[in-house]
Amino acid sequence: MRPVVLDVTNQEQIDALAPEVAADFGHLNVLVNNAGVNTITFRPLENLPKPTEEHVDDFKNVYEVNVFGVVRMINAFLPLLTKADAPRIVNVTSKRGSIGEEGAWVGQPSMVYSSSKTALNALTVHYAREFAHTTLKINGAAPGHVATEFNNFRGTRTPDEGAAVAVRLATLPADGPTGAVFEDDTQLAW
Repeated sequence: MRPVVLDVTNQEQIDALAPEVAADFGHLNVLVNNAGVNTITFRPLENLPKPTEEHVDDFKNVYEVNVFGVVRMINAFLPLLTKADAPRIVNVTSKRGSIGEEGAWVGQPSMVYSSSKTALNALTVHYAREFAHTTLKINGAAPGHVATEFNNFRGTRTPDEGAAVAVRLATLPADGPTGAVFEDDTQLAW
């Protein structure tokens, strides 16, 4: 393992990294897509717009990272993942992306962020269906309201608590689920 700084909106960086990983390791066991932004990245939290006030540019900015970045990463690293014995993809999502989970849209999330995570959940399912006949497992991990820089450390969970679901999904056994979204050990309705 070696850490790499990567901009998931930059296809050239991704395309340059994939051959490096191939040369160094020959395959990739786990891909965790954890890059994410919210409209609060571009606007103060207290000024989050109502849905009728959202700007198309906010959608473009958030979807570029939260959705299109995941597609770029998965597509670039699939050849290396398929060379692993038990490959796993974990897409870090949010309960805010659920349209079926009670309380998921309560509070301050912007429509842009929530809808980007809904789109991410749909991507997770589509990729999982395509690879359902293989050993590749693709799931979504909803870490909960974790106290990080992303939310100005207002979260109620520690980073370790939030990461536990991603670690569990990255190390699933062969008979583990695919195409689902989990918060801790609970499968979410999204």
